[in-house]
Amino acid sequence: VEAGTLAARAASAHDGVVDLPPSVPALRWTGPLPPTSGWAAVTTIGLWEGRELVADGIEEFRTRAASVAEADRSQATLESIAADVWEREVVPGLRVRLLHAAESYGFLGPRDGTDADIRIGVRAVGRWTRIDAPYGTVIAREGSALDLFVG
Repeated sequence: VEAGTLAARAASAHDGVVDLPPSVPALRWTGPLPPTSGWAAVTTIGLWEGRELVADGIEEFRTRAASVAEADRSQATLESIAADVWEREVVPGLRVRLLHAAESYGFLGPRDGTDADIRIGVRAVGRWTRIDAPYGTVIAREGSALDLFVG
């Protein structure tokens, strides 16, 4: 509900008059939500391998960022390096950024040596890719770095 509409309803409920600003279109802060069904298994990846890919990506980002001269180390330069590292496909449809998100949120679980046989499921539907890690799920839509869902 727009704030102006809410204020007008509140004022009319109390026989008041409200001076409202001109109406503006509602902001589209929400994007399309991922599908709730239709997910097809694509592949699996070992939990240990996923962790190694994330660790390698972090190290590569740090090394490449440190090699950029201080005068050239802009936000755009760092974002370009990050995109190059995190947008790599591990297997068709699975980008390292999903694994990085899962690791960042703790969805890959503790590093206690019991993960040798654990597999991370990779599923897809349309432009969406989902990984099911031991402690949570990360979903991303192809073509938009902003469409990342965790849970």
